[in-house]
Amino acid sequence: NILFLRSFNNYIKKCLISKTKDLIKRKDIKVLDLCCGKGGDIEKFNQIGAVLYVGVDMSKESLVIAKDRINKNRLEKGQKIMNKFILIEEDLSNKNHSIWNHLKNEQITFNLVSCQMALHYQFGCEDNIKNFLKIVDERLEQGGYFIATIIDDNVL
Repeated sequence: NILFLRSFNNYIKKCLISKTKDLIKRKDIKVLDLCCGKGGDIEKFNQIGAVLYVGVDMSKESLVIAKDRINKNRLEKGQKIMNKFILIEEDLSNKNHSIWNHLKNEQITFNLVSCQMALHYQFGCEDNIKNFLKIVDERLEQGGYFIATIIDDNVL
């Protein structure tokens, strides 16, 4: 059952990301992937032609797997991976986050901000979700898109 659910979730995310690319109508798509985990969506963003990918997650172990996934795709499949990718270890619910210290251009904005199957983690308390949404608000460019999927707790 879990394999079916994982396939279904990936299908939904691929459709959502693809549809958003059509709405953005730009060739230089910059993606901010919040709660990126092990980087399971990096290939989806690569397929829409993203030139910059910034993935943020609080799990160092997951980010190591994400980096390995990117390098494996480059070596084994010979895939062209987006021009630049940055992985940042940070707890997004922390109001004292320092994710922009990892970027040379602290004023960078993104055409697409994404949080897939992880938004529910930000609802631990009101301050957490406020801090998270502040990041989205500060970094989403005018006319950009925030996309997210969230677990249905009634089904779960």
